[in-house]
Amino acid sequence: MYHRKLRGKFDIIVESQNGVIPWFSRFFLKAPAVQLFHHIGMDYSNRQLYNSVFPYELPIPLAIIAYHLEPVILKLMLGVPVIAVSRSTKESLLELGYSNKDIVIIHSGFTTPSLDFRVEKRTNPSLIYLGRLSKLKRVEDCIVGFYFIKRKFKEAQLTIVGEGDKKYVDYLKSLVRKLELVSSVFFKGYVNDKEKLELLGQSHILLVSSYREGWGIVVIEANYTRTIAIGYDIPGLRDSIQNGRTGILVKNQSPKYLAKAVIQVFKEEERLTSMADAAEQFSLSLSWDRAARAYLMIMSFLLTKKRN
Repeated sequence: MYHRKLRGKFDIIVESQNGVIPWFSRFFLKAPAVQLFHHIGMDYSNRQLYNSVFPYELPIPLAIIAYHLEPVILKLMLGVPVIAVSRSTKESLLELGYSNKDIVIIHSGFTTPSLDFRVEKRTNPSLIYLGRLSKLKRVEDCIVGFYFIKRKFKEAQLTIVGEGDKKYVDYLKSLVRKLELVSSVFFKGYVNDKEKLELLGQSHILLVSSYREGWGIVVIEANYTRTIAIGYDIPGLRDSIQNGRTGILVKNQSPKYLAKAVIQVFKEEERLTSMADAAEQFSLSLSWDRAARAYLMIMSFLLTKKRN
């Protein structure tokens, strides 16, 4: 398709790497290419099957194949310049064998609403999960963690926003029933952007319990509404959550420790307010204009290098 209709029409190619198999643009394009990585499938400093995204996204036989295939295939693109959306992604690529000089970090931007947006926080302790409902996101940990939070704060509530595989969503809802949390856990399904910001703005804390993230744009969206994030200490969140300043990273990845971090923050109202202030300021520093300028600098450099 590219050779028939598009070849020769572009000065530079951005190859987005979001799966095991890249496009291998270096082997058939004359135009210079740059790779864009949001994340890769595993942490190569701690290489284990269940420390990768594959068993949570694929049937086990395919997960094993992808686990062994990814490092082999991505090494074929060594030497092609890389834009990584986070330091965590860059570190994974360095572990894989990419050169430091070939990688630049450009954080994703955040589109602020066209109108001034402010929503009052709920008076009761309010938590939210927002994102895809999948095994990779470990949403059940948010629910079980909330069970422990609820024992300390009787008026607490958890809002779960997002869609996913019906079987997994049914499992989450059955877990809520089993833990007798039906009156305080609310499944909202898909919502539009306005509703999303309203729900984030009404909440005090965003819970993020994924196995792995590339950056975690939902953290920045929450920060804009003065909602801090508490999540597991995983690649990606180590970049979007400034631990102790804009949110909390939980080193022990279990619902009990997630709950413990939330309970401690709710006990310290001044600390929660201070982190909410810092979170809002951090979100405002991440604009798409800033990201676009950085991208243009990289593209200009590559084109100049080609001409010379």
